[in-house]
Amino acid sequence: MPFLRRLMFRSRAADHIARSWFAPLFRRSSSVSSLGESHSAASAVGSVAFAGPSASAASAPRNADAMRGLVIPLVSSRQLLLFGLLWLIIGGVSAVDTYLTVRDQESLFYLELNPVARWLLEWHDWNPATLVGLKFLGSMAVLGVLAVGFLREPKRTLVVAGSLAVLQSALLLFLAAA
Repeated sequence: MPFLRRLMFRSRAADHIARSWFAPLFRRSSSVSSLGESHSAASAVGSVAFAGPSASAASAPRNADAMRGLVIPLVSSRQLLLFGLLWLIIGGVSAVDTYLTVRDQESLFYLELNPVARWLLEWHDWNPATLVGLKFLGSMAVLGVLAVGFLREPKRTLVVAGSLAVLQSALLLFLAAA
């Protein structure tokens, strides 16, 4: 559990990293007036400030005025585990799809049903290099946006990640049947 606590921004080290590295990613809230507020006071107004032992003056960041009002939602270990599982499903199915594209590159003319992928393959004389590169770029962009979204709004991002995981699972079943 200590590992999950660090990931949920409840330990000193994770709070310090979140404050110093990821500060621009989080929204500001006028309802949280200082870093020293207690967890219950912050949650009473509907947002959660940095909670835990790092709210003490000894571990306050150098630029405390810039950090005032910074909001990081705390997530449960169940939400964190679910998000990690969904994130891995999305990335794993994308990797399997890319693997099948490279493995079956000689027969892509007959197998590829995606019109955008067919256009990319025709554009490069059926060489899958551009298609594989763009698949990788798109997968990394989606997984990155999901990770940042989970830091900002975990509940909404879980819904989006769940929807994408269902679609990716359907794609995997389609690829396995073909």
